[in-house]
Amino acid sequence: MTGLPAACMAIVAVGAVVYLRCANADQDPLLPQAGGFYADRFQVWLKPSEHPHTGQQLLLGARAISDGGWLGADHWLGLRSLGMAAGGAVQIPAVQDDFAASFFLNRHGLVGGLLLWVAQAAFLAGLAFTAARAYQAGAAARDFRHAWSGRFRYFMLCGGGAFVLGHFLLSWGTNLSIFPIMGQPMSFLSAGGSHLLFFLCPLLAFSAISAQSLEGE
Repeated sequence: MTGLPAACMAIVAVGAVVYLRCANADQDPLLPQAGGFYADRFQVWLKPSEHPHTGQQLLLGARAISDGGWLGADHWLGLRSLGMAAGGAVQIPAVQDDFAASFFLNRHGLVGGLLLWVAQAAFLAGLAFTAARAYQAGAAARDFRHAWSGRFRYFMLCGGGAFVLGHFLLSWGTNLSIFPIMGQPMSFLSAGGSHLLFFLCPLLAFSAISAQSLEGE
């Protein structure tokens, strides 16, 4: 029963995306019309072909993903093209940052994308497992300092994991046209390193320290 609200929210979200993609953006009064920055972004997402300049990211990203297919542009999961020219996918605006996932799917295919999703899910599952152990250690502790330490590690790891999950969802949603394009680099994949350096590395260090302290208790 605990997963029922999340399932309902997911169904509503999928239904909303389908409705928006099928709606007539020019005539539906509920949709934001052109005129403002965010409204223009929304219109580009709905009908990228009618915005040849700002819609290039979405159009070229979709084309790159389509060319990659299941096994990548070289039909060998990118193994045969290692070290070779990147091809037309490099023409995507901001391919090194916001649309790095589109380049990845073009080079390594949807199978490579599924493997990347598994790796990302394993990373989040590791954070959740360490957080659960910290919570159990805090709940079983008889000293209030150890109890509060366990609770603190639990909330830190859960909060960090939720932030990373949102980061992954927004990045995939941008590259797969699920969300209006606003730009969201993908951790461990995009060229930008500020998120990796100032958030993920400290989070990983905190998780490693927590795991070691749990082993010693």
